[in-house]
Amino acid sequence: MLFFETEEEANEALLDICLLENHRDERSFAEADLRAMWLHNAALLAAQILALSDPSLAERLGARRAAQAASVLDDESNAAPLSD
Repeated sequence: MLFFETEEEANEALLDICLLENHRDERSFAEADLRAMWLHNAALLAAQILALSDPSLAERLGARRAAQAASVLDDESNAAPLSD
């Protein structure tokens, strides 16, 4: 059972589910890729929670974030203007 604080939250969740269904139906991404992203994000969240009490882990996560940010900034394709 889903519970939402407000009707707006419920409507947003419904919209997200509808968009996800459309993407799935259009096959615009593979289910395996979606699951891999979800597992990756879950692992990062778990590491962030553990890092609250582990300074060494917090340092490694900070270094990882910095490396990711640098790789995005160094990628020339990110410099192209967004099309309308």
